[in-house]
Amino acid sequence: MDSLWLDSIEKVKSFPCISTDIKTDVCIIGAGIFGLTCGYYLSNLGFKVAILEKDSVGEKATRAYYS
Repeated sequence: MDSLWLDSIEKVKSFPCISTDIKTDVCIIGAGIFGLTCGYYLSNLGFKVAILEKDSVGEKATRAYYS
């Protein structure tokens, strides 16, 4: 079975690494659907948010389900 989500998105190969100090109100570890959703809502509430991910964005739960 294939994932409509993974098949329909344009994959970004990489994001820049953080090379300087940054100031945030919230740091979210993990750019899965939950981390991205939390970051979205927190930023809409006015928080300065950083989301950190070591692998691919938005794929872990989907990959695990369809593997």
